[in-house]
Amino acid sequence: MRSQRPPNREPSTARPQPQVDTIGVYTGTTEYGSSSMGDGTTLQITADGNWSLTIAPVSAAPGLAASGAGDGVFLYDGSARKITATHDGSSNFSLIEETREAFTMGLLVNEIGADSGTVPLSSGPSAIVVSADGNWTLLAE
Repeated sequence: MRSQRPPNREPSTARPQPQVDTIGVYTGTTEYGSSSMGDGTTLQITADGNWSLTIAPVSAAPGLAASGAGDGVFLYDGSARKITATHDGSSNFSLIEETREAFTMGLLVNEIGADSGTVPLSSGPSAIVVSADGNWTLLAE
Protein backbone atom coordinates (compact mmCIF):
# COMPACT_ATOMS: atom_id res chain seq x y z
CA MET A 1 0.00 0.00 0.00
CA ARG A 2 1.37 3.42 -0.92
CA SER A 3 1.22 6.33 1.46
CA GLN A 4 -0.29 9.48 0.01
CA ARG A 5 0.85 12.99 0.89
CA PRO A 6 -1.85 15.12 2.56
CA PRO A 7 -3.43 17.73 0.27
CA ASN A 8 -1.67 21.12 -0.07
CA ARG A 9 1.60 19.80 1.27
CA GLU A 10 4.74 20.05 -0.79
CA PRO A 11 7.31 17.26 -0.64
CA SER A 12 10.31 17.96 1.54
CA THR A 13 13.52 18.97 -0.21
CA ALA A 14 15.61 18.46 2.92
CA ARG A 15 18.11 15.64 2.69
CA PRO A 16 17.71 13.19 5.54
CA GLN A 17 20.74 12.38 7.69
CA PRO A 18 22.23 8.97 6.94
CA GLN A 19 21.20 6.13 9.21
CA VAL A 20 24.57 4.50 8.61
CA ASP A 21 27.55 6.48 7.34
CA THR A 22 30.72 4.43 7.45
CA ILE A 23 33.80 3.57 5.46
CA GLY A 24 34.67 -0.11 5.36
CA VAL A 25 32.74 -3.10 6.61
CA TYR A 26 29.53 -2.42 8.54
CA THR A 27 27.37 -4.91 10.38
CA GLY A 28 24.58 -3.65 12.58
CA THR A 29 20.92 -2.92 13.11
CA THR A 30 19.25 0.48 13.05
CA GLU A 31 15.74 1.85 12.84
CA TYR A 32 14.29 3.73 9.91
CA GLY A 33 11.01 5.50 9.32
CA SER A 34 9.76 5.68 12.90
CA SER A 35 9.55 9.48 12.74
CA SER A 36 8.06 9.72 9.26
CA MET A 37 4.70 10.98 10.60
CA GLY A 38 2.78 8.84 8.12
CA ASP A 39 4.61 10.00 5.00
CA GLY A 40 6.14 7.34 2.82
CA THR A 41 9.80 6.61 3.40
CA THR A 42 12.52 5.66 0.97
CA LEU A 43 16.02 4.29 1.26
CA GLN A 44 19.09 5.18 -0.77
CA ILE A 45 22.11 2.92 -0.61
CA THR A 46 25.47 3.93 -2.02
CA ALA A 47 28.22 1.31 -1.88
CA ASP A 48 31.21 0.20 -3.88
CA GLY A 49 31.01 -3.44 -2.81
CA ASN A 50 28.51 -6.19 -2.09
CA TRP A 51 25.87 -5.44 0.52
CA SER A 52 22.66 -6.90 1.90
CA LEU A 53 19.71 -5.34 3.69
CA THR A 54 16.99 -6.92 5.78
CA ILE A 55 13.85 -4.96 6.61
CA ALA A 56 11.81 -6.16 9.58
CA PRO A 57 9.11 -4.68 11.79
CA VAL A 58 10.29 -3.20 15.08
CA SER A 59 8.29 -5.92 16.84
CA ALA A 60 10.94 -8.39 15.62
CA ALA A 61 13.66 -6.64 17.66
CA PRO A 62 15.00 -8.48 20.71
CA GLY A 63 14.44 -7.29 24.27
CA LEU A 64 16.77 -4.74 25.82
CA ALA A 65 20.29 -6.19 25.89
CA ALA A 66 22.65 -5.74 28.83
CA SER A 67 25.67 -5.34 26.56
CA GLY A 68 26.77 -5.35 22.96
CA ALA A 69 29.00 -3.76 20.35
CA GLY A 70 28.07 -1.44 17.51
CA ASP A 71 24.54 -0.46 16.49
CA GLY A 72 21.38 -2.19 17.68
CA VAL A 73 17.64 -1.83 18.20
CA PHE A 74 15.93 -3.29 21.26
CA LEU A 75 12.43 -3.41 22.71
CA TYR A 76 11.71 -2.10 26.20
CA ASP A 77 8.38 -2.81 27.89
CA GLY A 78 9.21 -2.05 31.53
CA SER A 79 8.24 0.72 33.90
CA ALA A 80 9.80 4.19 33.99
CA ARG A 81 13.24 4.01 35.57
CA LYS A 82 16.83 5.07 35.02
CA ILE A 83 19.20 3.54 32.51
CA THR A 84 22.95 3.50 33.08
CA ALA A 85 24.96 3.33 29.87
CA THR A 86 28.67 2.89 29.22
CA HIS A 87 30.62 3.08 25.96
CA ASP A 88 34.31 2.42 25.27
CA GLY A 89 34.48 3.62 21.66
CA SER A 90 36.16 6.69 20.23
CA SER A 91 33.35 8.11 18.10
CA ASN A 92 29.67 8.98 18.52
CA PHE A 93 27.59 7.09 21.08
CA SER A 94 23.86 7.72 21.16
CA LEU A 95 20.77 6.20 22.73
CA ILE A 96 17.37 7.11 21.34
CA GLU A 97 14.09 6.05 22.90
CA GLU A 98 11.37 5.76 20.25
CA THR A 99 7.86 5.76 21.74
CA ARG A 100 4.40 6.01 20.25
CA GLU A 101 4.15 9.60 21.46
CA ALA A 102 4.08 12.18 18.67
CA PHE A 103 6.57 15.05 18.74
CA THR A 104 8.79 13.55 21.42
CA MET A 105 12.55 13.89 21.31
CA GLY A 106 13.82 10.62 22.71
CA LEU A 107 17.52 11.43 22.57
CA LEU A 108 18.79 10.00 25.85
CA VAL A 109 22.55 10.09 25.19
CA ASN A 110 24.64 11.80 22.53
CA GLU A 111 28.34 11.77 23.37
CA ILE A 112 31.67 11.44 21.59
CA GLY A 113 34.16 8.84 22.83
CA ALA A 114 34.14 6.78 25.98
CA ASP A 115 31.22 7.64 28.25
CA SER A 116 29.36 6.50 31.33
CA GLY A 117 26.21 8.00 32.78
CA THR A 118 22.65 7.54 33.98
CA VAL A 119 19.56 9.06 32.33
CA PRO A 120 15.77 8.75 32.80
CA LEU A 121 13.95 6.11 30.75
CA SER A 122 10.21 6.36 30.04
CA SER A 123 7.85 3.47 30.62
CA GLY A 124 7.44 1.14 27.66
CA PRO A 125 6.56 0.07 25.16
CA SER A 126 9.44 1.68 23.31
CA ALA A 127 12.32 0.88 21.04
CA ILE A 128 15.83 1.72 22.26
CA VAL A 129 18.17 2.55 19.38
CA VAL A 130 21.89 2.26 20.13
CA SER A 131 24.48 3.84 17.83
CA ALA A 132 28.04 3.05 18.85
CA ASP A 133 31.47 2.38 17.41
CA GLY A 134 32.58 0.31 20.40
CA ASN A 135 31.38 -1.91 23.20
CA TRP A 136 28.50 -0.69 25.36
CA THR A 137 26.48 -1.74 28.40
CA LEU A 138 22.92 -0.83 29.41
CA LEU A 139 21.46 -1.34 32.86
CA ALA A 140 17.83 -0.37 33.51
CA GLU A 141 17.51 0.16 37.27
